Amino acid sequence: MHLLTQSALLKALGWSLFNSLWQIALLWLLYKIFISVFRTASAHTRHGLAFLFLTTGVLWTTTTFFINYFFAGPLSGANPWWEDVFRAGEYKGYPFLLTGRQLINAVLPYCSFGYLLALAVLFIRYSNQYFHSRQLKGQGLSGIEPGLRVFVEETSRLMGIRKKVQVWLSSLVEGPVTLGFVKPVILIPVAMVNNLSVQQVEAILVQEFLMPGL
Repeated sequence: MHLLTQSALLKALGWSLFNSLWQIALLWLLYKIFISVFRTASAHTRHGLAFLFLTTGVLWTTTTFFINYFFAGPLSGANPWWEDVFRAGEYKGYPFLLTGRQLINAVLPYCSFGYLLALAVLFIRYSNQYFHSRQLKGQGLSGIEPGLRVFVEETSRLMGIRKKVQVWLSSLVEGPVTLGFVKPVILIPVAMVNNLSVQQVEAILVQEFLMPGL
């Protein structure tokens, strides 16, 4: 536990996460203001703006971490800006700021450790899902009939989908699944195809074509 409270890395990460709360809140407020002013903006514009703000938030938080760790922490010998604020408050007769500083410095390393632990769990889950999807794309597959293959090609062209979409029958999935972004693959359960008409299968394929990423 002592190593956690004295870790410069965890302290810098904790303060960067703490600052990210108001940073992301400010970016969200700017996004809401933009949406309110430009009510007629297209969905594509809103999506692009949201992506821009999210990217800005990530870069802002990352920059805050590096500043706290390399330029305003133990490695540089300089006091972070929040330390100067607390010290100024103490000099002006606000002793509760000293208690607040001590409490924050004591709690943030544990928050950082919990954050890293959560990231590790999510990474393990993502890895399991990734390898499972790789298994689905490589095992238990069989080709669709030529008529459906022609339908897939024509529908892709009419819907303006530039990526080549592969469609396979799978014995490992229980429902229609779309996998991949660079090389998307649609998997249709074999049992489902055997119990549906051609028109119903085509309707399912059209629904999968509407999935994000295609």
